[in-house]
Amino acid sequence: MSKATKVTGMREFTAFLRRFPVTMQRKVLRTALSKAANPVVKQTRREARRVARNPLTPGYKRTSGKHLYSAVGRRAKTYAKAGVVFVAAGFMNKKVGNRGLWVEEGHKTKTGGMTRKRPMLKPAWEQNKRRCLSIIIKEGKKKTEIEAVKLAKKTGLKKLGLK
Repeated sequence: MSKATKVTGMREFTAFLRRFPVTMQRKVLRTALSKAANPVVKQTRREARRVARNPLTPGYKRTSGKHLYSAVGRRAKTYAKAGVVFVAAGFMNKKVGNRGLWVEEGHKTKTGGMTRKRPMLKPAWEQNKRRCLSIIIKEGKKKTEIEAVKLAKKTGLKKLGLK
């Protein structure tokens, strides 16, 4: 179940961002959200590497293909018609990704037992959510300034009011 997180500065950032064209807003949000997902991805990779090295979990070691931790990544997708920017962090490789979700939730074994849950994504988010939100604001403002300068050059204006 998701919990609400109070963010200071996000309301001001979104109000600031709304002053610019929609295409620029999407570029800024996509960049900021992609960079903000990095701490979660790094933490999840560390946890997946720890699970793979644990001698009590021989079934999760690499027998063929990629390691479990190499499947952790992030993806960004922009839906222009809906005006949505979507960034996901998790197990991205199709073959190894399924194994990653099995490790997260636990699964039935061939002998009929259940494996222990080893959550990786949720603890990574819980530990890094404040950091991620501050990255969104910081990177968003930085990218907005860059895009505003480009927009000013494109439209022939000398300066756009950024304060």
